[in-house]
Amino acid sequence: MRNILIVDDNEDHQILMEEALKQFIQEANVVFAGTGAECFHELSKENYDAVVIDFNLSDMNGLEVLRSMNYKEYKSPVVMVTAFGDENVAVEAMKLGACDYIVKSEDYLKRLPATLHRVMLQPRLKKEKEKAENDLKMSELKYKTLIDNMIDVVFTADMELNIISINLAGQRVFEY
Repeated sequence: MRNILIVDDNEDHQILMEEALKQFIQEANVVFAGTGAECFHELSKENYDAVVIDFNLSDMNGLEVLRSMNYKEYKSPVVMVTAFGDENVAVEAMKLGACDYIVKSEDYLKRLPATLHRVMLQPRLKKEKEKAENDLKMSELKYKTLIDNMIDVVFTADMELNIISINLAGQRVFEY
């Protein structure tokens, strides 16, 4: 089950976004907040796989919500939506950690589910990448330890036979 928080003060937009999301993401639990304050209340009691924040809210704008989320260290990925496309707002939102920015145009409800799906995959992909990098480092360390502890000379060379690496035994034998 995917928990998604939609922060928008327009109930019609909330319903339209929920319908669009549930068509694309079947197992979506959508929760609504109409203000920035309600958003923080929801974030304090539940972890969300993604948060959709409208730029224009009645009590604060979306950038203020993002700043506060960063300050309070909420880690849910955020997609900002707005009816008023503004390049400066988009840039600032991305600087504050928004994963994407969507203008509420005619087709935004078609783009929103795919965008949220991609955004929700990013943390998992980041963890998998970090795990693969750590596994590689451990493998390299094991290889280096094994080679360095051999009594035989072991070295690698490039195509021109320049020595690239040599183990400790080789260093002792060749005083290299």
